[in-house]
Amino acid sequence: MIFASFKENELSFGRKSSILYDNNFIVGAVVQNMREFTDFISEYKYFVQMYVLPLMGLPNISIGIKTVKKEFQVPSTSEVFYDEVSHRIHFADPEKVLFYLDADISISDDSYRLARNLCKSFFKISEFQFLSSKSSSVRSVMFCSDIHRDKVYQLAVQRGICVWALGKENESIEKLLSLLEEWSVRTYEGKKVTFGFVIDPGEDFPVRIPAQKWFKFLNDDYSAVLTDNIHSLIQLNENCDFIRFCSLTEGKSISSHKLTPYLPLRFSHSISKYIKGNAVGIFLLNNGDIVISKNQKIMFVKRNLHWLNFSYEAFCSAISQKNLKLSRALLSEVYATTLDVSFAHPGGIIAVVKDPDSLRNSAFPILKPYDDLMIEPPEVTTKPTRDEEMKQIKRQVITALVDNKSFQSLDRKLRSELAAMDGACIMNTKGDLISFGAIIRNDAVSSGGARGAASKTLSKYGLAIKISTDGYVELYVDGEKIFAIK
Repeated sequence: MIFASFKENELSFGRKSSILYDNNFIVGAVVQNMREFTDFISEYKYFVQMYVLPLMGLPNISIGIKTVKKEFQVPSTSEVFYDEVSHRIHFADPEKVLFYLDADISISDDSYRLARNLCKSFFKISEFQFLSSKSSSVRSVMFCSDIHRDKVYQLAVQRGICVWALGKENESIEKLLSLLEEWSVRTYEGKKVTFGFVIDPGEDFPVRIPAQKWFKFLNDDYSAVLTDNIHSLIQLNENCDFIRFCSLTEGKSISSHKLTPYLPLRFSHSISKYIKGNAVGIFLLNNGDIVISKNQKIMFVKRNLHWLNFSYEAFCSAISQKNLKLSRALLSEVYATTLDVSFAHPGGIIAVVKDPDSLRNSAFPILKPYDDLMIEPPEVTTKPTRDEEMKQIKRQVITALVDNKSFQSLDRKLRSELAAMDGACIMNTKGDLISFGAIIRNDAVSSGGARGAASKTLSKYGLAIKISTDGYVELYVDGEKIFAIK
């Protein structure tokens, strides 16, 4: 999809520039060939719509990119400027604001910095490149095909993420990512390969193997068994020179570790121990995912050739705008289980409802009595059928496992296993558990199948989080998607 171009604003873009807006939506036009871009602006809009907004967690369907007409003061010369009061995001070239959009949610600092770095990278590979920041003249960059263009866009996104992570352009890190991408589709002795690296740009460690030789080794089968990213990592400097081997068993013991809700259980221990300060963690998982970690958190995941933003701040910001009144403690544990299910890939639904009675008190309740842990199970006066007997046993097992605990106080590993059961995990806004494995009566029609329909139905009563078997995450409120990691 591209957008129709509009006449550029003639005002110069400076620290106190006056910008004009109107409220007319730019009309999108579906085209078969991206070569139909007519100018820099139309190409820029396409890149923002297809690459920048998804990484910011903003569903494209709810965003309207708008032209510049009404007076407004922009206190920045940045390519992207965000107004925290209005939630308005401005996109500019080196001279002037070109278009803007109004986000439905607050944008986190991480997402804002990411958008700036992505747009800077785009300027370098655009078909219509600026010759200078003080000239509107452009030169055309020819692409061999639309596939070629898409690959270049993806590399620009990757460079923007690297700049975000390390604070500057770094071709060595980009080469490391390229090697990991090659390994993501290779096997060693019939098995998928995993790698774990910690990049510490702030420390001056003695170099044991220079990057040129290390990359040659990394590309060879000998390297395939070196790390598992769960118990062991390789430490590199910012030039990707080899520094040392890191292991949780250093000193012939495994140190104690306190879980954090910002990391998946799978490699929480190794990240907590080694990814500190300015260090950046880069992991290749056995399913082909490439993970970037920083500040003791999972930040970005490259999944099926596309980068995803797993920012905790963006996740919370989306939910906080909907006045669900969830405590920070509950919200962080919901995010933790979302991470665990996403990286384990079983799929699942996590729902938080405002009023549990609303699930029951209707002519056609969406929650079946046997699935509702808050009420006594219905009495069975006759010999139960096999299906009824299994429902009883399922309830007894889940009740015993939960043991009257709230969602946030339940063992995290058990919580993720139960959330992965067929059906939905449902709780109230205090975290009191209503159900695990609940089969929801759906009235909604969804292209996302039964899980998508159930999520939309549950979202009418509060918040529903859909986690696909591919690991993608979608948040729904009032039947509408408000946020996506996809």
